[in-house]
Amino acid sequence: MGGKHPAPAQPFLCCLTWIAAALLAMLALPTAAEVARMPAPAPTVATSGPPQPAAPPPFNRALTETVLREVLTALRDRYIEPVSLPDLAFRAATGLGSLAPEISVRRGDGEWRLAADGRALGSWREPAAADAQGWAGMLAAMAAAAATAPGLRGTSEPQMLMALSEPLSAALDPYTRYVPPAEASAAQGRRRGESGIGVRAVPAADGAAIVEVLEDSPADHAGLSEGDRIIAVDGVRLRGLSEPAIAAMLAGDEDTRIVLSVRQGRGAALRQVAIIRALVVPPSVHWERRGDVAMFRVSTFNRLTDQHLARALLDAQAGTVPLRGIVLDLRGNRGGLLRQAVAVVDLFVAQGEIAATRGRHPDAARTYVAAGADLAARLPLLVLVDGSSASAAEIVAASLQARGRAAAVGSSTLGKGLVQTVIRLPDGGELVLTWSRVLIPPGVALNGIGVVPVLCTVPGRETVPARILALHNGTVPDWLRAWHRAGGAGPGRAELLAAREACPPRDGGPEDLEAALALLADPAALANALGQPPAASTVRPPRPPRLIAGAN
Repeated sequence: MGGKHPAPAQPFLCCLTWIAAALLAMLALPTAAEVARMPAPAPTVATSGPPQPAAPPPFNRALTETVLREVLTALRDRYIEPVSLPDLAFRAATGLGSLAPEISVRRGDGEWRLAADGRALGSWREPAAADAQGWAGMLAAMAAAAATAPGLRGTSEPQMLMALSEPLSAALDPYTRYVPPAEASAAQGRRRGESGIGVRAVPAADGAAIVEVLEDSPADHAGLSEGDRIIAVDGVRLRGLSEPAIAAMLAGDEDTRIVLSVRQGRGAALRQVAIIRALVVPPSVHWERRGDVAMFRVSTFNRLTDQHLARALLDAQAGTVPLRGIVLDLRGNRGGLLRQAVAVVDLFVAQGEIAATRGRHPDAARTYVAAGADLAARLPLLVLVDGSSASAAEIVAASLQARGRAAAVGSSTLGKGLVQTVIRLPDGGELVLTWSRVLIPPGVALNGIGVVPVLCTVPGRETVPARILALHNGTVPDWLRAWHRAGGAGPGRAELLAAREACPPRDGGPEDLEAALALLADPAALANALGQPPAASTVRPPRPPRLIAGAN
């Protein structure tokens, strides 16, 4: 009663834990001497309240008119089908209502009227039907008038342009669209690459931790690797910055110099690494060997895909074990650059037409012909496709299958046999415009059909053994025979649509690769799938179906 009690031990242990954690954290931080050599970040000005968002820039009527003129001129002259500028302009004008429901547009007797909640905002006489400049000027004037309505005050021209252009996709096709500047810049980076050093770094206690280094990038050549810490960029510390801010510090114009303060390993001294920024193209090709089969995954078609795949093909064939076949995985590949699709096909064929494009504009008519050697040395080739394989991926799979150079395995593809051209706009945005159709020799249109695989894995692996057995016994779809028949017209559209319906698009699964490997193991079935009857010495019974049906 009334005596002293010993103090509990838990608070003391917590203090020890805190002290230990602090000591460990200090080991990862720059030393005082290192910090002294780094300039501090630029000072910030304190405010009395939370940061206020920047006011949107005022509506720029002149820029809006210039952009609309470029868009309407391109649609008038280059779109795959003839267009009516008056109809397109009216659809565009009605898009203003998506920004504020009170906005309404009426047309009649050659005059257009704009109102907000029944209050007239202006009226305009129609220009000549083919006058792209006149229609652009009228739409820009309507947008400027709409910007005075209470619900639209402060609307910037990017918002106006999006509202005016979104109805065009509904009127034309899903792929023709206006792309605002920020999105356009990101798309250009995906197609051509972005200038930088080729790393992805995330915030860390002492700065930024490298979590990815792209192969053959400036950072790779400089010896940086995953796990390295970047403490500062050009003397400016990164501690406390977000991932986008770190990325902005590392990015910069091509051929510019950047100096990183890097720590490689816990407790290691900082070292200064000078790197010259370059155009960095993310790798789109990944490959591996599975015994005597080489598997190549192509995720997109950017400007270096053909070079990366060519190098991978040669590396795969340089092993001590000869290859028996190749699997080219295009599942989930949404496409990319048309010329890269042609170049990839050219890696596997030595001569002949690869594909053709046809459109209304004279420049849309192109024929692409193989002009190189078969880098795969005629090794049997199977292409994996699914419902997400589209555009350039479909061109590759369809062309190789139509020529008998490869057999497609999986499900039918998306069916986007249309080609878009990209037009840079004065505001930094882009117009993606459909201007041609893709034709696979001898002139079969891909749009709405896509690629129908010769070995369908829908609805699942349990159906595959019987289909391989049918191919082994010479049962080949009529549409495939029509494609392989020399001098023929190819399969009819109705025939291909029926085949597509029997093997509908769906997401790929492990059964696709299992089916491809089983087909490679059956020379007779493989030869029939390729339209190349095998020599008698190579014909042997198919593998037991349980090898596929029981696969995991």
